[in-house]
Amino acid sequence: MIWGDIGPSHLAVEDLAALRAIPNLTILSPSDAVSTEKATIAAAEYIGPVIIRLPFINANYPTLYRDDFTYEIGKAFHLHPGDDVAIIATGILVSDALDVAEKLERDGIHARLLDMQTVKPLDEAAIVAAARETGAVVTVEDGSIVGGLGGAIAELISETHPVPLRRIGVQDQFGESGKGEEIKEHYGLSAECIAHAVHEVLRAKKG
Repeated sequence: MIWGDIGPSHLAVEDLAALRAIPNLTILSPSDAVSTEKATIAAAEYIGPVIIRLPFINANYPTLYRDDFTYEIGKAFHLHPGDDVAIIATGILVSDALDVAEKLERDGIHARLLDMQTVKPLDEAAIVAAARETGAVVTVEDGSIVGGLGGAIAELISETHPVPLRRIGVQDQFGESGKGEEIKEHYGLSAECIAHAVHEVLRAKKG
């Protein structure tokens, strides 16, 4: 099943939270056209129920991967190295998170970026390693932080390796209509908001 999301007209915010509660459902959230194609093929070959979360039809977003990219359900993909802080993003906001990581690098802050293309089941090993090795985590998603990716990661690291955490996503609000960039600004999903959250967890990390 394919589920559309952010685009030029409307933002759906509650889908990840609702879908995560369905037993044995695999949830894929690709971040560009290449990974979307790979995810679709992987879903077709997968034994079991799968849903693919996609942007609104005709929406255009940056290409992050080459055609020889190897896709694997259940695995996070490392887009940027770093041991100061971990940014864990999913879907269309991964490109914004990558822009932030690259800018932070120029400022002397080394941010590890994980593209969490499988929201369920999570790549727990990659997340716990990121928390342990960086000591600070920021999650980024274009859905509700209530029960979404940020909530799932908070649940995991609180039980395994607690570290300062900030969640970028839609607060406890309904989705609204508007252009993609307008919606991101309205809900605090912009690159500037991601960067601000990174600085917040770094300050918390230092105590």
